[in-house]
Amino acid sequence: MYEMQVGENRKVRKGEWIMTKDGRLYCTGALCSHYGFPLKKGIFLNDTVVCPLHDATFDIKTGEPLRGPGLDAIPTYKIEVRDDGVYADLPKKSDLWIAKENVQGMAKRDPGDKRVYIIVGGGAAAATAAESLRQNGYTGRIIMMTRERHLPYDRPVLSKKLDAADDPSKLYLRDREFYAKHDIEVWTDTLVTKVDAEHRIVEIQPSESH
Repeated sequence: MYEMQVGENRKVRKGEWIMTKDGRLYCTGALCSHYGFPLKKGIFLNDTVVCPLHDATFDIKTGEPLRGPGLDAIPTYKIEVRDDGVYADLPKKSDLWIAKENVQGMAKRDPGDKRVYIIVGGGAAAATAAESLRQNGYTGRIIMMTRERHLPYDRPVLSKKLDAADDPSKLYLRDREFYAKHDIEVWTDTLVTKVDAEHRIVEIQPSESH
C-alpha cells in the first residue's frame, strides 16, 4: 500500500503493488475521513483499508465506511493499467480529491410510509444507524431520541482537547441541515423512561421540547 502525490512519477518494483484477491489494483484518497490520519500507515485486509488511529475501516472498491467512527466515505478513483505504467483518473477539481461524500444514496422520506423507527440514544452509533436506514432504502419516519442538548457529536475529542467544548457545534458529526435534508428527526432533551418492545411503545419524560 503506497501513498503518492498527484503527478508524481514513482517507479514501484514488481510485486510491491497491493492487489486484492480479484487481481486488480485500487486507488483511494490518502486520508481517513474521521481525523484525516494517513491511511498509508494502516492495514490492507480482505478488500478493506483500516486506519490505525481509531480502527475506521473502508471498502477499498467503493470507499464506503464499514466499521469504526468514520461516517463519511473516502474517495475512490478509476485505475487503468497501461504498458508504460498505472494511471489513476483524478477529478480536475482538487477539492474533490478529499471529498467526504457517501457513495450510497440516501432514500427520500415517503409520507405514505407509516412506519416509525425510533433510535434511543444520540451517540455515533445512533447517528450511524439512522444514516444506514436511509442508505438501505428505508422511507419511513426516523426519530433519534437523546437526553443530550446537542446533536450527535464526536465524543473522543473531549478527552484529548480541553477547549473542544467551547463551541459544541464544531464537534457535531452532522449538522442540522444534514438531518433536515434526509428527514431524520433528532429529539434533544428527551429522556426515554420505558421501552415496551412487544407492544412497540416508547415512553418519554415530559419536556419543553416535546
